[in-house]
Amino acid sequence: MNEVKTLSALLVVALVGAYLTWTREEKKDGSAATKVTVIDAKPEELKEVVFITKTQTVALSRKKDADQKPYAWFEIETKTGKRGFVGNDKTEDFLKDFAPFTALRSLGTQLDPKELEETKLKAPEKKLIIRAAGSERVFVVGGRTYGSRDHYVRPRDGQEIFLIESKQLGDLEYPEGRFMQRNLRELDSKDVTDIVIKAKGKERRVVHGNRLSEKDAFWADVDKPDARDETLENYVDKIEKLAARKYLPAGEDPKGEPVMEVIWMEDAKIKETMTIVKAKDEFYGRSGVTHLWAEISKSAAQQLETDLGTILQ
Repeated sequence: MNEVKTLSALLVVALVGAYLTWTREEKKDGSAATKVTVIDAKPEELKEVVFITKTQTVALSRKKDADQKPYAWFEIETKTGKRGFVGNDKTEDFLKDFAPFTALRSLGTQLDPKELEETKLKAPEKKLIIRAAGSERVFVVGGRTYGSRDHYVRPRDGQEIFLIESKQLGDLEYPEGRFMQRNLRELDSKDVTDIVIKAKGKERRVVHGNRLSEKDAFWADVDKPDARDETLENYVDKIEKLAARKYLPAGEDPKGEPVMEVIWMEDAKIKETMTIVKAKDEFYGRSGVTHLWAEISKSAAQQLETDLGTILQ
């Protein structure tokens, strides 16, 4: 009987110890901790974020186009060259992750040698630069935690170590898949009453019937607004599927021959405009959401150019 009591007591102690270890580990990776403000700045005060690794440098900054409309610009530089792209609507929320810049938690300044070794901050291979509120803060980026893969980060001129959420730096290191503005238009179809297609001194107006019903909506010629026109529908669909493949730098013009201009309207009010040009056997498009010229699919643009004769007859 005494043996059973002893074993039961040992089991309770073991369970308590396991629980304490689990809670300690949970706090260590930041999942149960309150976030810590590292840089106290407003989103509109953020100018640029730069992430430097062994293979590339990614810079995210705020710009203005020729019409003084703001946009986010990513620039990626590697040993083989430099490329950039305009950020999509997800980028603005992403920028808010850096102003204010917060950490999952602070690990303090008094880590023991073994813990410090785990952070890999003695010889860091990555660097994060945040320019906001008129100042520049530089952080060295070390290793990552097990499981959640969060990043160990320390100010270059300080000793306090912070834990930064995995996704925050991961999305910045590989931004193209998530943040590139690929669509040349972002309007909701139900907000478009008609489209004007212009080319070679001619134009054609296409009206949007039953536009508020996704199921019953159709496109028709302005002179026959109640008659669905499949040729026009297919053409509009091809226009709206055009996507940016790569961007030209700000201020760079392809200096091409005009192919067509497309204007999306809502009750006689211009909502969006897109221009397509052809230069050196390549096609480029620019619209209000791309801000800059972007190379588009050659085959898709060629098909639109070929079909213009039928559409504008």
